[in-house]
Amino acid sequence: MEKHTGSYPCGGKGPWIAGRIGRGIVIGLAFALVFGLFVKLLWNWLAPGVFGLREIGYWQAVGIVVLARILFGHRGMRPGFGGRWHGHGHGGWGGPCSPCSGEDTANGQIKDWRKYDAWWDEEGREAYKKYIDSHKE
Repeated sequence: MEKHTGSYPCGGKGPWIAGRIGRGIVIGLAFALVFGLFVKLLWNWLAPGVFGLREIGYWQAVGIVVLARILFGHRGMRPGFGGRWHGHGHGGWGGPCSPCSGEDTANGQIKDWRKYDAWWDEEGREAYKKYIDSHKE
């Protein structure tokens, strides 16, 4: 069994990350611009009659959307990286370009997975059974 290391050469994730960040910025701006129209329409429909406030323009509505995002964050929504900031997902430390790409790296990745199946058949299964038997209550 060979471990998949991804299709990125050493240091090749830069364009991929830049693309993800760029897409996030564009999607965020598009959301603010489109949602600003709805905020403007809703504000101008409700706020003057209910609270006695004046009507607002489009860019003021976009400003309200941005301000609400800054103040209240992204309640219930996950970041676009799918939790990869917390060490989950593909990539991370221990890849072929890692400074610590020895036999066992700090995060538990093994350098050469091709030998794992043979090791498991020869001694791993028996060692695991002994471990389980020694820890039974």
